[in-house]
Amino acid sequence: MPYFVRFDTPSVKKYVFATKSLKEIRGASAILENLTHEDARKVINETKGEIFYLSGGSGLIMFNHETAAKDFASRLPQVFFQRTITAQVKIASKEFKESTPFAEVRAQLNTLLATTPPIAPIGVSLSPATPLCSACKANPVKKLHDFDADSSESLCEACLKKIDHMKKRKDKISHLPYLLGIAKHTNQKTATWNPPESLATVGEACETRKGYVGLIYADGNQMGRALERLEDHQPEDILQFQEIAEKYREFSQNLKNALEDAVYSSIMEAHPEGVIDEEGITQFASEILFLGGDDLLLVCPADHALAIGAKIAQKFEDTASIKKKGMSLSVGILIAQSQIPIYTMQAQAEQLLKSAKKHSFWLDKKDASSRAAIDFSVLTTSSAQDLSDSRESEWQLKDGTWLTGRPYSVQGILNLIDWAKRMRDEKISVGRLSQLQAACRISKAQGNLALFSLLGRMEPHKRDVMMQIFREAGAGSYEQPMWTMKPRWGQKTPYTVINDILEIFPFI
Repeated sequence: MPYFVRFDTPSVKKYVFATKSLKEIRGASAILENLTHEDARKVINETKGEIFYLSGGSGLIMFNHETAAKDFASRLPQVFFQRTITAQVKIASKEFKESTPFAEVRAQLNTLLATTPPIAPIGVSLSPATPLCSACKANPVKKLHDFDADSSESLCEACLKKIDHMKKRKDKISHLPYLLGIAKHTNQKTATWNPPESLATVGEACETRKGYVGLIYADGNQMGRALERLEDHQPEDILQFQEIAEKYREFSQNLKNALEDAVYSSIMEAHPEGVIDEEGITQFASEILFLGGDDLLLVCPADHALAIGAKIAQKFEDTASIKKKGMSLSVGILIAQSQIPIYTMQAQAEQLLKSAKKHSFWLDKKDASSRAAIDFSVLTTSSAQDLSDSRESEWQLKDGTWLTGRPYSVQGILNLIDWAKRMRDEKISVGRLSQLQAACRISKAQGNLALFSLLGRMEPHKRDVMMQIFREAGAGSYEQPMWTMKPRWGQKTPYTVINDILEIFPFI
């Protein structure tokens, strides 16, 4: 009888973002990519397994007998530990009858994996006197690493492997999949470009507010439903497992192509000529930190973050193979100063992603034409906040009125960008609008009075632009000129777009 093995890399983001150095993050991401597509594949081939899917540090493999499955399950963790030193791996395996519906196979393996403790490498005991790695601050120092003639750091073995991986592959060569993917959209001109040197480099490419970056965290929606459609109408024999394996591989490849094409084309449309560093060398303005399966993390200049995130979601959903499966993306976008620790940014972006997923679920129930959803925030401190708490305390009045329309659909984000640009082009005073923002936080009535006062002092054409924006947002009535009703998960609540426009205004 067939024997299935499902594996995953828990806390994969913790491994990737263990340090704030962009080079080490890039090295960790490249190590995981090699682990999945080279090392794990080699063990699968040697143990005669059949791949259903293999991506982003996870996989589903079928074996013809238990011995081969157990051989694979015992060898895989050793490969992970050898390459990463610190990354954990979870493995679930089970034998199934040939007549078992594949949906049941997948469901049982997922449940088993969720309850299986991770296999962790044997740790090194630490004493208070043990010197810790200067990069990750978590593991004992292995040796002093010289970055150049003037700088060196005491690094642990895990961080050394990330650095050495980049050093051996000469940075640009390890960046080759990225370059090749980009080249499809640029006529090969990016072959001589360098990846960004650091997060500060990315922040300096922000033209509207130097030093700010955008972290985009995206994940696929309706994945379970798409997989269920692959498993429909199966005859009850081993051949069907093999047929489904072929469908899974085709699905995984289509998913990979759709997301990569959406990402590569969107970041190149934002910066088609790249950015020039102090030495006159062209660099990519953005950096893909993680791209696997339906999961994406990238950092870009803050003034393009919303547009890039919206375009990626839109292009992904419009891809024929994705549209056929009814899939979409949820996206969390965090804008912050480049010196804020990347793990703080990632934690906040993850909360935004979860909020967007909740909105996407509601869009799906509503049977909207687009199920993609986006939430965003501007982080002004170096510590992450609980999103739900801050939204309720800072963005909701006592009567239930919301001072934000977030999260939005993709079209909603594009509308916000357009409204901010029109206000900027008309030179509408942000200072005056900030007074309006302060009044809204008191009550709807105070917000209305402040708006009437502001409109009365505006030039006629600026007044027309403001009222047209409110009308396009669904407001603009005489009684409630800037408040509209937004369906939020089955309930209609009043809200205004003015605060969202003001928040993104410096980054448009």
